[in-house]
Amino acid sequence: MGLTVACFLLLPLVPTHAAAQDTAQVVSPCNGRLVSAIEIRPQVPYYAGYTGQWKPLARAAASVHSTTRPNVIRSFLALHIGDLCSEERRAESERILRAQPFLSEARVTTYDDHLGGVRVDVFTADEISLVGALAARSQAPHFLGVRLGDGNLGGEGVRVVGEWADGLNLRDHWGGRITDYAVANHPYQLTIQGNRDQLGGDWSANLVHPFLTDLQRYAWIVEAGELRSYVSFLTPVSMESPTLDFSRHYAQVGGLARVGNPEHPSLLGFSVSDET
Repeated sequence: MGLTVACFLLLPLVPTHAAAQDTAQVVSPCNGRLVSAIEIRPQVPYYAGYTGQWKPLARAAASVHSTTRPNVIRSFLALHIGDLCSEERRAESERILRAQPFLSEARVTTYDDHLGGVRVDVFTADEISLVGALAARSQAPHFLGVRLGDGNLGGEGVRVVGEWADGLNLRDHWGGRITDYAVANHPYQLTIQGNRDQLGGDWSANLVHPFLTDLQRYAWIVEAGELRSYVSFLTPVSMESPTLDFSRHYAQVGGLARVGNPEHPSLLGFSVSDET
């Protein structure tokens, strides 16, 4: 969620020769030019208002918010220092950043570096990262469940959520999920989750390199998990439904490659799975 404010300021005209000397902030096309520098400017999600009336509140909220770290943002860029810049890679970098759940806004702009290359400016604004929910009712027990978490823990692009629910005469439900969207400063996504239900439970873990852009040639996944549940069966002769203890164990390894003509590629993949 982002809000853009446009401000206008009237300035006296600057002589042409003076304007020509200050071209550091002139947007420049990057096709075929060398990327000499990348500047990353992450911002907090809190807005102080048109006249700054919410500045104390925004400052207090920002003091407990961990802004996304530059190395996390850099993980999703299709441009790197020393690469030949292209408009396609600039646009794809911007699109991939906007798709991340912990960012509300992203802009990737290139500027002339006065040395024949370009500087890349990456501006991002965070989403509000606090995650919370509460389930309650008027009769006892009043509190039925709670969910708490952070969508960008420590600014590392890691989502952590835990939850609890009253078992209502059975054992309580406990669950948690951790997702790292930039494992080891790469666009690899790791998710680990587990639940203890009133009856049964489950856990799973997967590490995936998803297809984020047409510029990417490979994608892969490694996954494993276990599920235990109780399946009920209806019978015409009894009010009580018999249940069957059911367990499922699964694992898979798979990959996908883009081959052939970049404009009309073919996809070649494999998958090895096991389920018991």
